[in-house]
Amino acid sequence: MAIIIFLLTFLLTITFVASSSCSWADFKQGSWYTYQTNTTYRGKCLEFGDRREHANFRWRPTHAKCRVHLDLQSINSCFRNATIIFVGDSHYQQAGLSMLEYFRNIPHEFRIESYFSKLLVNGYGSKTVAKEVAKAVKKADILILGTGHHFARGKFGNTSWDKMMEYASDAVTTTLDYVKANFRGKKVVWYSYTPRHFENGEWDGSGVCNNVSDVPTDEVHVTLEEKEYYTFWQSELQHVQSYMLDIPALTINPITEMSLKRPGSHVSTYARNNNGKFDCSHYCSPGVPDEWNRQMVTIACLL
Repeated sequence: MAIIIFLLTFLLTITFVASSSCSWADFKQGSWYTYQTNTTYRGKCLEFGDRREHANFRWRPTHAKCRVHLDLQSINSCFRNATIIFVGDSHYQQAGLSMLEYFRNIPHEFRIESYFSKLLVNGYGSKTVAKEVAKAVKKADILILGTGHHFARGKFGNTSWDKMMEYASDAVTTTLDYVKANFRGKKVVWYSYTPRHFENGEWDGSGVCNNVSDVPTDEVHVTLEEKEYYTFWQSELQHVQSYMLDIPALTINPITEMSLKRPGSHVSTYARNNNGKFDCSHYCSPGVPDEWNRQMVTIACLL
């Protein structure tokens, strides 16, 4: 028994040392590889007839030193008795719900909650955080934040894109200022933007994504509008990063690039009451959102 305990301790030590020279930015670039999943939960896309194999791929960072996947014992050790709270628009709320489903039938020693907050603040141009953010900041040991998709054309009347960018940047500032002043937990993880893959139109028009398979690809085509969103939110990561000195607990989970290479992973028409519209924004679970969370666990526990 003593030998087994020693070996487990030694292997965990090797894992931590191997990743100690990693930074969050080292996880941005990588590639997908085929992986036989052991995920057992059924997501909503499957319920509505989706037969694409979303969960049979894993993300491999380009930097070999960052290729670390923690086992359940290590995760429980890292998060023991912690409350993990996701708060953000529906994409980041979905990430929290996916993690909750993943661990529902797996023994774990931490609590997972997920709150919806469309903008993280009380409205476009508001300088006050939403009540869900305030609640999460007060309660969470591990706080997950993300936003983006409601700072878009058509979401607030005829507001120009320039004004939307201003509102979005102000929301990031307001949220992180509040975190800096009030968060007393262990870790804050900012999830980067989750890209959309509409073709031949946008979400409020004729946009489609009728991929019949979910094979990762480097040849991705997005609308000009999506390129603008992508470019803006990538630049906002520098904004988030500028708070790291003032918020030592803050780090970033860069999920944009990995998601960009999965155009066949969206809900598409596999949803209740889709009214003939394609959802090329949200991702099916199990699948890509689980990989967002797997990477978050590595970053939160080892960096």
